[in-house]
Amino acid sequence: MFADFTGSDWCRPCVAFHKKVLTQPTFLKYAQANLILVKIDYPISKPQPAELKKANKALKEKYKIESWPTILVLDAEGKILCRENGYEGDPAPQYTANLKKKLSR
Repeated sequence: MFADFTGSDWCRPCVAFHKKVLTQPTFLKYAQANLILVKIDYPISKPQPAELKKANKALKEKYKIESWPTILVLDAEGKILCRENGYEGDPAPQYTANLKKKLSR
């Protein structure tokens, strides 16, 4: 599972990551074959149901999310295989190649 902890309506690096990586064919092709994509959003101005806010808060606490974006790749049991804090601006091909390397270890 590829969990994207994001602030979709206020976090500039999150918006850039979405645009430059998450929506690009290179990443999407890899993700379709290898990942389950999950977006955990912490918006400021977008409304969310109370249950979703509560669930997102619990995930934030469980995985000790302190910055946005934070990406966690988890196995089927919820064990963290890869953790990335922030987005450095890599384009989708480079980001995807680096992710493949990290997960092949």
